[in-house]
Amino acid sequence: RGWAWSLISLSLASAVRVCSIVDYGAVGDGRTLNTAAITAAADACGSTGGGTVLVPVGVFLTGSLDLSHDNLTLHIESGATLRGSTDERHYPLIAPLPSYGIGRDLPTSQRFRPLVFVSNASGFTLTGGGTIDGNGHLWWLKHFAGLLRWSRPRLVEFMFCSSVVVEDLTLENSPFWTVHPYASVGVTVQRITVTAPWWSPNTDGVDPDSCRNVLIRDCVFRAGDDGVAIKSGLNQAGRSFGVPCEDVTIANITVAPERDNGSTNGISIGSEMSGGVRNVTVDGLHVSRCAVGVYIKSMEGRGGVVEDITFKNVVTDQVVEPVRFAMQYSYLDDSDRRRLTSTGTATGAAAETASAAATGAWLRRPNNVSTPHFRNLAVRNLTARRALIAGAFVGLPDSQIMGVTLEDVDIEAHKPFNCSYVSGTAVRTTPSACF
Repeated sequence: RGWAWSLISLSLASAVRVCSIVDYGAVGDGRTLNTAAITAAADACGSTGGGTVLVPVGVFLTGSLDLSHDNLTLHIESGATLRGSTDERHYPLIAPLPSYGIGRDLPTSQRFRPLVFVSNASGFTLTGGGTIDGNGHLWWLKHFAGLLRWSRPRLVEFMFCSSVVVEDLTLENSPFWTVHPYASVGVTVQRITVTAPWWSPNTDGVDPDSCRNVLIRDCVFRAGDDGVAIKSGLNQAGRSFGVPCEDVTIANITVAPERDNGSTNGISIGSEMSGGVRNVTVDGLHVSRCAVGVYIKSMEGRGGVVEDITFKNVVTDQVVEPVRFAMQYSYLDDSDRRRLTSTGTATGAAAETASAAATGAWLRRPNNVSTPHFRNLAVRNLTARRALIAGAFVGLPDSQIMGVTLEDVDIEAHKPFNCSYVSGTAVRTTPSACF
């Protein structure tokens, strides 16, 4: 049967052009670099209005791929692996995202292009039952050792796209964030498994960023950071870009790393949320061995509004805090600390954050544009076992968290809720809420 049978089946099913990468010179031996062959197959299909790029059984080593074509499907069949090169030279440098202004991993003017990169395209599908292996171990070690000059590549990134689907794949060992839909409309991610070692840094599962109409469902995340992290840009750059992440539905998600590394969370919103996040529903979430189950996080300097968020039917086990909504995430995030450490002087986003931290500026600047706001946040039918802290709701003196609803919440924890600058209601909640 093999790849030829897959090619025939795909052709009959879709009546569109199928371009097998082996017909363009790809070799699935795990050693041959196939970037040019895969790109040629994608360009051949893309030049005729779309089609299916077939990755057959084998291990196909590749550098960064630009697959920016309308109506293109990358079909990685079961038993096939697309594996990322560890050579930095195989990842072209591109500009940082406009809503960040700097690389997110490092505060630099450029970043490595993702392994699978799609920009300004409509109707792109990534599917097939196979595996994309980011081969991230060397990237992680370089990150820990401070040996990288530019921000690590994402595994998959869609930028300024519409009608995007990622489904039926295993995505493993991403150098950085795994699936990053950015400033895109109509994004579906379903039936994927994301894996990476528990200690792998920043290996988030899916990070919808300034996107609209997003569906994430039936996924399993076992990596080193958040399962799903909803974002909308960073500080002034994010506020200037001004595109919120909105109308997001997340259903039937499992987040269960090998062990908690102190930064792994189930579902998070932020901390990069300067463009705003609204109209998010999470229905059906199982989280174990993580720091936080459901987390909304921001800080002075971010700005932006998070509103109309519902988490329901949530189960956690061995999670430090089942729920945490906090505007005091960190006065200096990781990239800000690196900037201060490497230069001794804060600039840009780091300067904005460091100044607020040093002077307590938010105490004297009510309703400042850089102050975040949270409102209309609900948690319904949450059950938690073996938690350390029931949860936290921490606002700012000039930006109270408004309209929190807890309903049918049952948490087994050693310590009660922690609250400051928050208002809301609690019904059938154990332990008693502190607002």
